[in-house]
Amino acid sequence: MSKEYKQYSDKEIMNEKEQWANNVLESFSGIERATPNHDLFDKILMDLPEHSTQLVLTKHLKWVAMIATVVMGLNVYVLTLERQTTSIDLQDVESEYSLQFNFNFYAE
Repeated sequence: MSKEYKQYSDKEIMNEKEQWANNVLESFSGIERATPNHDLFDKILMDLPEHSTQLVLTKHLKWVAMIATVVMGLNVYVLTLERQTTSIDLQDVESEYSLQFNFNFYAE
């Protein structure tokens, strides 16, 4: 297939798509916008329980806050333990290899 034929067919396809889109948009020109019943919103509010949404949100918020507090507390505890074990390990290493640092061969 030559480039000229391909370009021509692509342009033709684009024109068909644009024409179709224009036809669809023009078909909506005479349609009126739907208007809901004036009492519909009030009826929906009457069917909903009064405090259900607030209670659900506050209940979930309390659980999320409690879980976040526990996770943060555990993180602080683990970091504290890690820092303590790191300092103890460092002291053990320093005392074990002190001969290499100060060249004191007769130290106990």
